[in-house]
Amino acid sequence: PMQYLIAWIASWVEEFGVDGFRCDIVENVHLYRWKELSDACNVALDRWRAAHPDDPASRWNDRFYMTGDFDCASIDYKSDYARAGFSSLVNFYFPKHGDLDSIVYTWQAYADSVAAHTDWHPFSYLNNSYHRDTDMGNIIDCATSFLLSPGVAQVFYGDETGRTLSDARLNVDSDQAFRSDKNSAGETVHQMMFNVQVLGGGWEGNGGDGWLRILEFMPDGKTLKVKTYSPLFGISSATKHLAHRTGACDRFNMVFE
Repeated sequence: PMQYLIAWIASWVEEFGVDGFRCDIVENVHLYRWKELSDACNVALDRWRAAHPDDPASRWNDRFYMTGDFDCASIDYKSDYARAGFSSLVNFYFPKHGDLDSIVYTWQAYADSVAAHTDWHPFSYLNNSYHRDTDMGNIIDCATSFLLSPGVAQVFYGDETGRTLSDARLNVDSDQAFRSDKNSAGETVHQMMFNVQVLGGGWEGNGGDGWLRILEFMPDGKTLKVKTYSPLFGISSATKHLAHRTGACDRFNMVFE
């Protein structure tokens, strides 16, 4: 299965010229598997460049780029991940208060890191979907200190820095959630997460007890009704009373304006 996944992911690179991946929770995958993925993607990228000689991107000779989330990583050099094909890990500790007087010390530390390791560099962000602790009252100085910092500045990381939250963000649990936020244009963006494998029987049980989502698009053209149902329970008269989950995160409506 792992070889299949590596070939499948590398096929995106060869078909579309994708030149880098951000990998989540990298510590949960063996390092030699990351190395196999990196090698496969580099081969695939070379093939794409050879097949598209007129595309400006084919003139680059950089290796395939890989970064990833490693819990609470900073800018420290991780030689084992560098050998596995990574050029960075996401830096969780970039200063987010916009202090332009003290940021020079951070910049110097990051510049020293770049100078010390040609195959490694800081990779920083301001806000993401679960760490939104940037000083929004001083966002211009925060952005200035961020964009001028040595290394990579990840401008978009799963969330918009200026997005306002709605009360729907409270409709969450560890396995499923829905929320509706405003984007920078003031329009509602609906989001739904459903980790079916951990519901019911869980990872070590029945692999989710057959739970699935039923999406019903209403005749008004703007309302989406969401229900959570298990045919595993629904097929038997003895368990069909358990076939519909009825919690706040299991049955809800989304209205598209």
